[in-house]
Amino acid sequence: MESAAVPLLAELDRLIAESGPLTFDRYMRCVLYHPQHGYYTSRVPGSGVSYATSASIGPWFGAAIARELTAMWEALGRPDPFVVTEFGAGLAGLATAAIRSAGPLANALRWRIVEQFDAIEQMQRRSLGPEAERVEWLRDLDGRPPVTGCILANEVLDNFPFHRFEKTSSGIEEVYVGSRNGDLVEVTGPVSDPSLVAPVQDFQAKLSEGDRFEVFTGIDRWCIQVGRTLERGYLLVVDYGDEEPDIWLRGKRGTLKTYSTDGPMGTAPLERPGHWDITADVNFTELDRLARGAGFEFELLTLQRFWLASLGLAADARQLGEEAELARAFGWASDARLLEEEQRGMMRLLDAEGLGGCLVYRASKGVKQP
Repeated sequence: MESAAVPLLAELDRLIAESGPLTFDRYMRCVLYHPQHGYYTSRVPGSGVSYATSASIGPWFGAAIARELTAMWEALGRPDPFVVTEFGAGLAGLATAAIRSAGPLANALRWRIVEQFDAIEQMQRRSLGPEAERVEWLRDLDGRPPVTGCILANEVLDNFPFHRFEKTSSGIEEVYVGSRNGDLVEVTGPVSDPSLVAPVQDFQAKLSEGDRFEVFTGIDRWCIQVGRTLERGYLLVVDYGDEEPDIWLRGKRGTLKTYSTDGPMGTAPLERPGHWDITADVNFTELDRLARGAGFEFELLTLQRFWLASLGLAADARQLGEEAELARAFGWASDARLLEEEQRGMMRLLDAEGLGGCLVYRASKGVKQP
């Protein structure tokens, strides 16, 4: 992993020498998506020991998704096929669990994974095992005919490239990536695209000098793309985020975070480029505006712990706890330990300070509202 930083530094130095300091958006596109040395080229976000996604800690999240998909299928009149298009599938843990838990939906269910990199696709195929035969892989959705089903994005949009901004004594300036004596450094300067900060202008007075915030790019194009590929159905997004204006009022650090498959969370994205995943919280107010513009109708925005409870996960966890107590009462210690371990996995999904604090956004298109 360390070796990726050296060629990437050379590439970044060349880009900065040619065109001056890089917007953070352009920096992220290089260090995350470089075809040889980018973080996503051969690594799967959320699969490390120091952090995890809901789908990577066990089958319970995927099983809950299957319940949600079944409800969508019923609301649409049980179409066959019902096509789920998943972005950012990781190691395909969500797809595996959902397919195995599909129940009455199983015969109509078709699963598609949008994945750019061959190496990640091969990891997903191995992880899926026999279920891989029921999955189709796509590099993109260009030219695909519209389908009926669900667009699914679990902890994906927070990985989209974004620009960074800072409130200074002279107003809002952009944070660029420059080079000094062979090291990458932050450089502030004029905003590269004033439209990016236009929604923040009314809240400038609430920002203190030195406060930072992020604005994503690419989510608008993504919403248009998925809107075109979905004739009828749902958009389901689960991610870390917030609404306006709170998303901009986080203080000196903003919401930027870095992760590694073998290290703790951090906030130093210019160190060892290519070694870190880089994320920020999703602006769900903006996501809803863009989704509406792409033809969707808002249905739901809630916390993951409430959403999963509504799908029965909290009740499942309580039942496991009762079964574990019963097993211990009968002296079945090994069975009790297994049940308690499974319950702990479920409770991680409901933890208000962790994964349970993610937001769940659902919108629909061409669906008769109840």
